[in-house]
Amino acid sequence: MSNPAKILTLVISTEIQKLRNTVALWLTLLYPIGSVFLASLFLYAGRENVKPEMVNFINNFNSMLAFFLPFFAVLMVSFLCQVEQRNSMPKHLFALPVPRWALYFGKLAASFLLMGVAWLLLILLVYLSLFILGSFSPRLKLSSSFDHTYLILLLIKTFLSAAALIVIQYLLSLRLRSVVAPIAIGTSLIILPIAILFVLGITGLISNPKMLEWLLRYDPYSYPFAFVFKISQGGEVKSDLFSWALTYWLIVAAVLSVLGYYEWRIRNIK
Repeated sequence: MSNPAKILTLVISTEIQKLRNTVALWLTLLYPIGSVFLASLFLYAGRENVKPEMVNFINNFNSMLAFFLPFFAVLMVSFLCQVEQRNSMPKHLFALPVPRWALYFGKLAASFLLMGVAWLLLILLVYLSLFILGSFSPRLKLSSSFDHTYLILLLIKTFLSAAALIVIQYLLSLRLRSVVAPIAIGTSLIILPIAILFVLGITGLISNPKMLEWLLRYDPYSYPFAFVFKISQGGEVKSDLFSWALTYWLIVAAVLSVLGYYEWRIRNIK
């Protein structure tokens, strides 16, 4: 098989088949279900204050799933790569008549594919939830004023913001054989900036709310939820759908994925 597209498609399909009954697949299902369930509870509890366009609900829903997104991405990518790290599987992979570039980019593409599945499930489940809740409360029924475009574009922006995180976690998971190590590193990089900001806030060293967003923006593991700390927004104010920081991290993700491939290509598995 000499067609690169066919080779890559075959590798991706093989990766998807290997996901059956794995933690990575279950996380991809549970993350959207859990996020929509919690958002639905909060929406129903505050149903008396809901407006037809539901911008407040969209902002709150996106903020919640954005906060949990890095944890989902870290766990999903780490467990996805765990399959090839057991029982000397890297040696077996490199012995297969499949180009190394296909093995590398195939699994990376599978990681992004799972993110896409989670995004699609979020969209489907949130509309299903609104349909169900609308049957219990007239205020929660979908109307012509509901901002569908804002909801979809905001979720796209949030998931794209995790691109660099996914690539970095992917490289860590390929390099470290134990699944515990990349999960520990990834989780620490998520929590550490929040802890630092918490301490600086308590001690009064940070008094400008914009500093909260700025500090989180330049950590790829906290960037997906950096806008949550943008105190000036929220409520009925629509979040910006484009930012230079997002472009920056997308470029970083592309560069790191290429550099990671060159390291993968020359790696000597012992």
